[in-house]
Amino acid sequence: MNVKTNTPDNNKVNAGRFQPGQSGNPAGRTPGSRNRFTALKEAFVEAFDGIGGVEGLMAWAKNNPDKFYPILARLFPKEVEVGHKSFAEGHVTQLQVNANRRRAGLSVDDGE
Repeated sequence: MNVKTNTPDNNKVNAGRFQPGQSGNPAGRTPGSRNRFTALKEAFVEAFDGIGGVEGLMAWAKNNPDKFYPILARLFPKEVEVGHKSFAEGHVTQLQVNANRRRAGLSVDDGE
């Protein structure tokens, strides 16, 4: 009977991983080099300044709403998870207060 133990040699979870202390790219990126996102961000800021900053963008947006709003829509997340209750869910209404008072046998202010 051949029994396999859960050791790193035959554990599928560890298969294909680098050994401790080893990197997937030993040479790495050369020191001082920028990644593409940083270069793109700097180019965007330069272009933004070139069209006049916020004022230039606002003027362009007013003249080109058919182009501006689709771009703006792509900048915002498509789904937003709200972690708090709505105003109606978070507040007790006067009707709920009156109902609770009636159940308790107390007088109710009906607004008369």
